[in-house]
Amino acid sequence: MDKRIQILNSKLLIPRTSDIIKRERLYPLLADIPKKRLTTVIAGAGYGKTTLIAEVGKYLGLDTVWYGLDKSDRDFIPFLSYLIEGLKRYFPELGVETHQRIEEAQI
Repeated sequence: MDKRIQILNSKLLIPRTSDIIKRERLYPLLADIPKKRLTTVIAGAGYGKTTLIAEVGKYLGLDTVWYGLDKSDRDFIPFLSYLIEGLKRYFPELGVETHQRIEEAQI
């Protein structure tokens, strides 16, 4: 019996960035993202972090995995399942063994 988490594709969609005010003056600040291991963008609610990162990813032509987190992702199994599903766009064989182990552990 397949006990995998039902994946909602909406959680893995990059936000649309049409009809926005482009913040092109910030792009040079983020141009080194491909050279970094980790980039964080920190600001208060409503400052446009999500929109900025989605727009810069498109501008730089980055292979991007987008994962919109919510409360259900506090549990390890859903979190890992979504993360694997997002990464499978670039690495299709990723996670096969992990999913098998999760299913075996839930029996």
